[in-house]
Amino acid sequence: MIKVVLDTNVFISALFWKGAPYQIFKRILEGAILNFVSPQILAEIKERLLDKFKLPPEKVKEFLSKI
Repeated sequence: MIKVVLDTNVFISALFWKGAPYQIFKRILEGAILNFVSPQILAEIKERLLDKFKLPPEKVKEFLSKI
């Protein structure tokens, strides 16, 4: 099994666009790739989605729960 550590930019790209980051994230959700993530990465994703992209908190929470 492939194991990965993705950074904030990859997760945000996966959320907004359908390119390679999305395909990787999709494989993670399917269980084909094992994702490792730190609390610091999750906090950075949350901050960016709320502050820069102005997503509603419930959407951010939903996305973070998938990660």
